[in-house]
Amino acid sequence: MADNTALTTEVRYLYGETSPVDATVDTATELKIGDIVLLTAGKVVAASSVATAALAAASFMGISGQTKLAGADQIRGNSRKNRVRIDTTGTFSIPCADALVVGDKVGPKVVGGKATTQEVTKAAAATDAIGICVADKAAGDTHAIVQINSKLINTAPLA
Repeated sequence: MADNTALTTEVRYLYGETSPVDATVDTATELKIGDIVLLTAGKVVAASSVATAALAAASFMGISGQTKLAGADQIRGNSRKNRVRIDTTGTFSIPCADALVVGDKVGPKVVGGKATTQEVTKAAAATDAIGICVADKAAGDTHAIVQINSKLINTAPLA
């Protein structure tokens, strides 16, 4: 069930309940659909705002369900300013270079001292995880099929 979409493409929602939340975001913050996002001081920020997978996992809120332009205080279609929809659960196709088997935990890949917003890697420890691989993935496949779970919003832990 590997998804061989080119590695340069973005995160895609596949299936399952997304358990969306409507969260506060600063006007200056830019987000793309599919970005791995965190909750910091009560506001949504991109995962690239932290330096380690553990820091990203500890404040992992979910996957952005909307695009938000930097400098814009309102997303088209939203009735309230500085709000964005975040999916806190669900199964997503996420770029990943590692070989994985069902049950492997994944977390944001860290590149150049920043967590990435649209790529995961096999988690070195459970504290680095934002989701679980739900389909075997060969090293040559470009995307992992990952079930995410926001530790901040949902009470079910990553097993």
